[in-house]
Amino acid sequence: MSAQESPLNKVTVFRQLSLQFVLMLMCDLPQAHQHGANADEYLAQGLLIPAAEEYEKAAQAFQECVLVSTDEKVRSVQSS
Repeated sequence: MSAQESPLNKVTVFRQLSLQFVLMLMCDLPQAHQHGANADEYLAQGLLIPAAEEYEKAAQAFQECVLVSTDEKVRSVQSS
């Protein structure tokens, strides 16, 4: 049995894939956009505190999506 086929390597790969899957579930891009839209609506109504809270939720949701992205262009934005 080669090193690539060892059970330990298979478990490691499975754990990495499982973690990526869980992280992908955490990323809800439509929800991030919805928070941004809600914030814009609050701001248009002059409701600054609810707008700020929604912008914060949108930023957190977008950040979660950046963290789990496999696209190098998206990942490079994170390090900028």
